[in-house]
Formats: sequence, C-alpha cells, structure tokens
Amino acid sequence: MGQAQITGVVWLLIALIVIFSIAIALFKDMPDAEGDRVYNIATFTLLLGPEAVFQIVRGVLFGCYVAMIGVGCYHLVEINSAVMIGGHTLLLLLLGWRSQSVELSDSLAIKQFYQFIWRLFCLEYLVFPLAVWPWG
Repeated sequence: MGQAQITGVVWLLIALIVIFSIAIALFKDMPDAEGDRVYNIATFTLLLGPEAVFQIVRGVLFGCYVAMIGVGCYHLVEINSAVMIGGHTLLLLLLGWRSQSVELSDSLAIKQFYQFIWRLFCLEYLVFPLAVWPWG
C-alpha cells in the first residue's frame, strides 16, 4: 500500500485557511482594546494601533483573494477557473465594500467587521469546494 499524497488543491486550501486564521488572530483583539489596555495585555492593536492592524488584516485578506483569483487564471485541470475567479472576485469586492464603512473609533463597528471576516471565512467553505468540484 502506498503513502497518501496531499494534492495541490489540498495544499491550496491549507494555505487559504492559514492566511485567514492569521487575519482573524490579528483582528480578534481589536474589539476589546480598552480591556487589554486596562489589564496591560500587549496586543498588536495596542502595540501598532487599530488603524495599522486594520490595514494589515485588510491587506492580508485582499492578498489572499488576489492569490486565489491568480490560481484560477492558471486554468488547472482540477480547478473550475470560472468559479475560482468569480467567487473570489465577489468576496474581494464584498471585503472592499464592507471595509470602507468601518469606523475604528466605534467598538460596535469593529465587532461587526470582525463578524464579517468570519462570514467571509465561512463563505470559503462554499466557494472553494464549488471551484474544485469535478463538474465533469
């Protein structure tokens, strides 16, 4: 019996999940920056400031989507290019649109955007499988 091989598509999914996890981990402390300040907890939000963390997270997610769109442009046999490009373009546009209205001085707005990032992450579990589905 041979060893199981991890396919390129699985590595791609792993990369996508890792990148999203990094963005979520960076952003998770933003809604509670005041509590972290009171208890002297060193977070990226306190060290770099909310604007910098917001821009880093947004940049990481934008980069992730651009990379997935780029993968779709390669027309790989195991990937439906139209779904990969179209789905990630839509998610990229949603991220761009939604990130324009975040007021970083408003704790509720920060919490809502954090929840939005999680929704984008969950949507990947729809877009990615559709993009690699063996359509025939």
